Amino acid sequence: IAPSGQMALDCGLKIDLSLGEKLVAEEPATLGIRPESIAVSLEGEGELKAKVQNFEQLGAVTYIYGALPSGENLTVQLPQQVALKRGQEIGVTFDLAKVHVFAGQGERALTLVRG
Repeated sequence: IAPSGQMALDCGLKIDLSLGEKLVAEEPATLGIRPESIAVSLEGEGELKAKVQNFEQLGAVTYIYGALPSGENLTVQLPQQVALKRGQEIGVTFDLAKVHVFAGQGERALTLVRG
């Protein structure tokens, strides 16, 4: 994370976060987001593209297990069943209001200032 609050992810995406604490210098951080807080576009529209490696349809939910172009794994939970194929490219967008950022020694949680 840069002191400006911009976070460059390994997958190539850059996002702006307003952090509730000042960072003295750039430091590595981890972005955490729950699978149900990721929006999916079956037409491939979104901040990032992901390739469907596998999926599970469990009653009222679908779990998608995919990979980003950088090789990072991604799990998404949708609240309904959808028609998918292995190898299909989908678009994904993170709900920034629901991300968690961990940084520094011991991976302490950084407070986000929203709004």
